[in-house]
Amino acid sequence: MERLQHRYMIDNVVMLIEGTRNKEKTARLLEKINPLGRFEGITDIVYFEGDNFADLYHIVLVDSPVGSYFQQFLEDMLLAMNKQRTIEDIEKYFRNISPEELRIKLNKLWLEEMYGICQTYGGCTSEIMVDLLKFEADCTTIHIIYHSLDNPELNT
Repeated sequence: MERLQHRYMIDNVVMLIEGTRNKEKTARLLEKINPLGRFEGITDIVYFEGDNFADLYHIVLVDSPVGSYFQQFLEDMLLAMNKQRTIEDIEKYFRNISPEELRIKLNKLWLEEMYGICQTYGGCTSEIMVDLLKFEADCTTIHIIYHSLDNPELNT
């Protein structure tokens, strides 16, 4: 069940990071948190001060249940850039990435993980969950296509 919550946790973390980057009011950000994606330490993100986003992402990577998705995302990103992992590279990349692009890529990693897990269950549970995950992937694809008509940056 916890893995199902990861989708909502990803959305919450991305929303809070973007709100923090845009210096939105803390109370407003905390009101937007989806209860299904709440976890211990999530409020640390909105109380982060300063301009060092590498530290913020370190907080997310180390202390959150969805840190493994951020870690995999960073590894994939740096591998695609053919670079060594440095704090400067990570900070520069996260300063430039749109929150929607980040959300899409993290949710893709979640979908792939859930798909693999559900295939191992077998039986009726596997059939239903795999179909639901395929539907979710199709909805995400439609969302990307729709929004990329106005924003070619989202073609992922």
